[in-house]
Amino acid sequence: MKRRSLEIRGVGGRVVPNAFTEGADDADHLAVIFPGWAYSCERPLLYYTRVAALEQGADVLTVDYGYNVLESFDRLSPADQHVWFERETAAALAAGLAQKDYARLTLIGKSIGSQAVGRLLGENTAAGGILLTPTLQVAALRDQVSAASNRLLVVLGTGDDAHQPEFLDALGDDVTRFIIEGADHALEIPGDAAASLNVLATVTASIAEFLAA
Repeated sequence: MKRRSLEIRGVGGRVVPNAFTEGADDADHLAVIFPGWAYSCERPLLYYTRVAALEQGADVLTVDYGYNVLESFDRLSPADQHVWFERETAAALAAGLAQKDYARLTLIGKSIGSQAVGRLLGENTAAGGILLTPTLQVAALRDQVSAASNRLLVVLGTGDDAHQPEFLDALGDDVTRFIIEGADHALEIPGDAAASLNVLATVTASIAEFLAA
């Protein structure tokens, strides 16, 4: 497998940190992973998500925006931060899609990354979407998920403030829900390392199954 960085230019011409890994030589599937605010693509959940996608033969682009350590971003208003985020996640997807003529696209987002996926699904109606601990307390994301005709996998823990059971129950049959009892926003079971590892294994298996279908 070959791993390299793509030239993704963000706001003000800054380079958006990323890693592009080519899967199978004849890969026609691109998976793009948008992480959480301070939950990078090297953290366990997203690391194994990347591994699962590569095992399914996809090329994988992981994006680590680095906003949590970017002072210029921190000084912006919430509205300007949102515009910045939209521009850079759109630029990342465009850079990934420019690598090959892909027949299939899967967008994967953790926490705030789910907001990028929610918006981009509307522009890529044939894409699949995986929402890991999506911020469903944000009305715009709920509206985007409700309106999406895309095939979706939503993974949440009942111990996560973002868990919205009534909203999830109302979603259509194209949405696969994987709800983990007691898991928090990191999809971990507080105070139980062994149970947390079991959650990681089962979530990774569900992601692999979704990608393989």
